Amino acid sequence: MRDRKMLKWQPFYSLGDFRKITEDISINKQKEKIKKLSEDQEQMINYYLNHYEYKLKIIYYKQGFYNTVVGYIKYIDKINKIIYINNLKIYFKRIVKIEKI
Repeated sequence: MRDRKMLKWQPFYSLGDFRKITEDISINKQKEKIKKLSEDQEQMINYYLNHYEYKLKIIYYKQGFYNTVVGYIKYIDKINKIIYINNLKIYFKRIVKIEKI
């Protein structure tokens, strides 16, 4: 017996937005919640933010997914708590991990 998975829903695709709705549901199932950081992790992130002459790998959380960016920090806005790296704007509270490369 074959595994039918999404094949069984194909007749419903002719009902307008059914395909978009099923795609949205599958994307929402893949989303994760942001992880709480330990004190050690927060201290490590603060260390690298104060010594940002290194090439860094930053893992950050955005819209339900974890993303990775590698590069040099161009600017840190400490008032608004934003990092600018590789034409990206990352908020401090969204950073999960920083590693020196």
